[in-house]
Amino acid sequence: YKIFKNKTIRFSRLKIMNDVIESNFASDCLDYFFCLSKEPYGTECFGMWAMYGNLKENSKPLVADKIGVKIQFPKTVIENLRNEDALSFHSVTYLNQISRNLYLGTMTNNNTVQIQKEILSGYVKDVCWKYENEYRLRRKFDSSCTGDFLDIPISETLLKELIIYPSPVYTVESCEKLFSELGEKSGFTSVRPVFKKNIY
Repeated sequence: YKIFKNKTIRFSRLKIMNDVIESNFASDCLDYFFCLSKEPYGTECFGMWAMYGNLKENSKPLVADKIGVKIQFPKTVIENLRNEDALSFHSVTYLNQISRNLYLGTMTNNNTVQIQKEILSGYVKDVCWKYENEYRLRRKFDSSCTGDFLDIPISETLLKELIIYPSPVYTVESCEKLFSELGEKSGFTSVRPVFKKNIY
């Protein structure tokens, strides 16, 4: 709701991410990140819904604890955000602990390694998170930044390009209610669900 109501997307520092190993490695990184996940067209990752969309995987039938949605950011939106706010955009690499130590040079402590660590902070995670297939927008820290979060404005034009998907376990009635509430709270009265045959 807040993305549409405030017309912003929220970036976070690495120290509050859910990968403890990553936050420990990148403890000196002050930059802010906005996390996205790339998935094959027409597929759903129930692991992602379970972790971030409040989906109860063990319940029969599957149900969602609370309202959760997936927001698709088209490439045009990413490119506009990058250009407007001087953001960088890279995929995340997933490594096991031994590979990560060798790759990042954390076994040594010279200047070259420190530079490499600074560049790679935010783009290296433990292999257990590989299913997320993550990409990240990065905003460099500067004197105007305070706190663990940074809200970046997104224009109404770009907001209207975002595509919102409800949880795959929602009924049609639940979807109608969800989108109606989203429209009311955000002021975007045109926000409505579209259902196509055989397509989620």
